[in-house]
Amino acid sequence: MKNSCLKKAFSVFVFLISFLAFAQSKSGRELILIDNDWRFSFGHLFDTEKDFNHAMGYFSYLAKTGFGDGPAAKDFDDRAWRKLDLPHDWAVEQAFSESGSFSHGFKTAGKGFPNKSIGWYRKKSTFRRLIREKLFL
Repeated sequence: MKNSCLKKAFSVFVFLISFLAFAQSKSGRELILIDNDWRFSFGHLFDTEKDFNHAMGYFSYLAKTGFGDGPAAKDFDDRAWRKLDLPHDWAVEQAFSESGSFSHGFKTAGKGFPNKSIGWYRKKSTFRRLIREKLFL
């Protein structure tokens, strides 16, 4: 009798767990993949003109992406930028150099190579806002 009650309780427990797991998978959320159709361009470590005039506004140097200036601006024209899919790592594509940093695998990236140390990625989306990020190497 005791064994039969345990079997019934276990069966009900398994049914409830299965029901909850199925209910969570049908949550009404939409999965949107954003890995494709990005734009990429090199910026510059210290020359703001070569960095698309980013952080030229008053106090924008205090914010990670400034105040929407340069490539962080919603209407920035990035049509000339390279198209790519993520994941992407521009340092892997760089040439090797004896003057390159050990921490960057002797690639032509890092502080000794200011024109290859800032990378901008942009993606226009319809589901929210423009996704933009400035990455430092």
